[in-house]
Amino acid sequence: MTNGCRQRPGIGKISDHIVKLAGECAPGVAGDTRTPVRPVTNVTSGTIKGLTVANILVIDDEEGVRQVVAKVLEREGHDVVEASDGKVALSLMRDNLPDVVVCDLFMPEMDGVEVLRKLRRDYPQMSVVAISGGGYQGQVQLLDVAKTLGAVAVLKKPFELGELVAAVNRALGGEND
Repeated sequence: MTNGCRQRPGIGKISDHIVKLAGECAPGVAGDTRTPVRPVTNVTSGTIKGLTVANILVIDDEEGVRQVVAKVLEREGHDVVEASDGKVALSLMRDNLPDVVVCDLFMPEMDGVEVLRKLRRDYPQMSVVAISGGGYQGQVQLLDVAKTLGAVAVLKKPFELGELVAAVNRALGGEND
């Protein structure tokens, strides 16, 4: 058990998995790592054998982190779409609303705090899990700002992958930290 979260054997920290994924290409990407958005699977929301299958949008400018998060959630049976920044993510959401958003807070173009503000305005019921390496904007801790803006869970990088899975499951269940 780590930080009150049951860890699945062999999952470990996200930073342990980024190197392992370097050089791996997702189906249909054909080595183009510049692609800002990548559908990972074609599963629709629902339930399979008692497991909740959800559409999840992962937003992170760090490709390695984004791929690890997507791969872990995909292994949990979820349909995952990736976006490299907030602008791309919001444009994707116009066509297909996810059940949960996993959003980094420090990104170019549009940071995660701005994404959270827009989600609260346009999709007030959207469940968001905020992730960040920490940091302050002025005197304010950004993970605290994310909680104030309605993130159902916040995870400080590097987090345990079991913590990510638990946070997404809580978000799907409508529970807050």
